[in-house]
Amino acid sequence: MTADHNSHRILDCTCGGRSIWTDGNKHRDDTVYTDMRQASADELSRNGRTFAVQPDMLADYRRLPFAADTFELAVYDPPHKTLPNGMESLSGPINTKYGALHAETWQQDLHDAVTELFRVLTDQGTLVFKFADVYQDWTDVLAQLPVDPLFGTTTKKTGTQETRWFTLHASQWEDSHD
Repeated sequence: MTADHNSHRILDCTCGGRSIWTDGNKHRDDTVYTDMRQASADELSRNGRTFAVQPDMLADYRRLPFAADTFELAVYDPPHKTLPNGMESLSGPINTKYGALHAETWQQDLHDAVTELFRVLTDQGTLVFKFADVYQDWTDVLAQLPVDPLFGTTTKKTGTQETRWFTLHASQWEDSHD
């Protein structure tokens, strides 16, 4: 599959089981769903819950196979867990379902991913970045990004862990590289 600006305006570069998408949007015609891995429901389902990782195409979010200025919107929801050897260390259904970043390189991987996403976004493109601060504090994660988010969730409601969303805009990237 080749991303054509006329037909694909949105990129989910870490789609997993498309769990962040509402039910009616898990298979949008204007969206390319990519992931670094693929796994069937037989491999990942457990206790009557069905889950599969079925991207439109396999792609590494640090080196995307798309031309520059292709997408208007990109979603980046990387694995939140860090393990020695990353994905190669996965075991158990939960870890296999959500994946893992390399404990040795997660900081550079996040930086490289956001840089690559800005490359494939148009100059008016928006990047939505999601993660759970279970294994890494959100301030440490945001410190790895090449630009600061415009806005996002910066306060905790309750508990010690929380899923956070941040929005970045291509104009920030352009401004930082003028």
